[in-house]
Amino acid sequence: MICVTAFSKTRFATAAAVGVLLFCNGCGVTKALWEKDRFGAMRFPATPLNLAVFMERGRPLVAYDEKTEDAARVTRRAFWIDPDATPPANPYRPKFVPLTTTNALSSVSITASPSTNGWSVVTSNGARDFSLYESGDVKLRCDLPQYGDPKGKVAQVLLTPFAIVTDATLGTIWFVLRATFGGQK
Repeated sequence: MICVTAFSKTRFATAAAVGVLLFCNGCGVTKALWEKDRFGAMRFPATPLNLAVFMERGRPLVAYDEKTEDAARVTRRAFWIDPDATPPANPYRPKFVPLTTTNALSSVSITASPSTNGWSVVTSNGARDFSLYESGDVKLRCDLPQYGDPKGKVAQVLLTPFAIVTDATLGTIWFVLRATFGGQK
């Protein structure tokens, strides 16, 4: 028979409090949940890129294939570029538009060197960036976007309370078992 004394109640309460603090402080499930790149996979231009550039009144629409960091899925993306604005530096996520937007637009030829007639696109850096030319003059240089998926952070934030409760429960169970059976021989 186990005798419960005031001393053992205090010891139990202290052990439980220490366990909760230890396990809620980034241990166990919570720590695993917040490991780097657990949910927030980066997105990069895919290989092959399948780059296409379309023009509408001097404003380019870029379409390309992107992949996730683990290359599990390739997604076709399209976004407008403001030629008067300073191009953003990576990592950035542009405002993507539906691919149907490209249907009524005229395409720009992708060439090895700038064309002296009309619009042309020249890729560089393994097609990770490109330059847009009008009659041989460079009008725009653009890096294709590389960015972290924001859905991953949302999932981490939403799952954190459950991870903390799990850590606290496991920590409390461990300390209760340790306090109850750990010292007996």
